[in-house]
Amino acid sequence: MSRWEYLLKRILLALPVVLFGVTVTFFIIRLGPIDPAAAILGPQGATGAEAERIRQQLGLNDPLWQQYFDYLVNLV
Repeated sequence: MSRWEYLLKRILLALPVVLFGVTVTFFIIRLGPIDPAAAILGPQGATGAEAERIRQQLGLNDPLWQQYFDYLVNLV
């Protein structure tokens, strides 16, 4: 097996591992107890309208599958 074949094989085998890591990271962050909008607004908090505006801008109101798809597209 040539060096290039070996390298290509290793890269192709690494892709599912990277996809798995990206998927786990996404779901840990999205399904965690911390609201990303509240984290952005800080400890002082804000009105519900401001939090809702941030959720809308970040796409946090979208279904989880759509958030995941957008996440993958933005990674590429």
